Amino acid sequence: MTKNEAIELGKQAGAAAAELMDEAAVREDADTMRVRACMTLDANGRLFVGGTKVQADAFRAAYIEAFLRAGRARYYDLPDVTAAMVLRSVMRWIDGAIELADKVIAQHIADLSKNPLYAMEWSDRVFEAAAQKDAAIRLRIIVTREHDGQPVTTGTDSDFGVAAAVREATRAAMRGAQYPSRSTSQPSNLAKEYVTKAFAEFATRFRTVGQ
Repeated sequence: MTKNEAIELGKQAGAAAAELMDEAAVREDADTMRVRACMTLDANGRLFVGGTKVQADAFRAAYIEAFLRAGRARYYDLPDVTAAMVLRSVMRWIDGAIELADKVIAQHIADLSKNPLYAMEWSDRVFEAAAQKDAAIRLRIIVTREHDGQPVTTGTDSDFGVAAAVREATRAAMRGAQYPSRSTSQPSNLAKEYVTKAFAEFATRFRTVGQ
């Protein structure tokens, strides 16, 4: 196998891994993916440990590049496959939260026109959806260093990325728990409570990032 052949195989394997990966694989198979990135492939596409170091290094570099390009990990030149998978999982959480919130809010608007009283009786879920979306948008800015499609030019590199988002979510959740809203407006209190909950969920799920 030549170095160029190893690179081409790495590109194919990385792109395929990104396409096939589901959330369980992101969470549970990071070590497997890291090992695969250091392997070469035989003519039948089977993984095996072997080849020269040049071939293995070329395959791994191509694998990671293709993986990052295929997934949402395009925002950063991440150093290894595990980091790419974490970013992919984080962006799935963020994008999923926003998409679900939009659906809940749209349904609530439709319900209001049909039966306003009934819609308001079940408005808790709308508060939660709106809070989840607010937290997700704030976290996306930190992860991608973009706001409304434009790069954020303030702050330092340490203020952005997945680890920074986890730190901010942790701080926000702790602040919300320590200093709960005591407004005379119950809806305002409820909204802030759900924002705290959203940040806590994110921080708990990705708490090992950066450790």
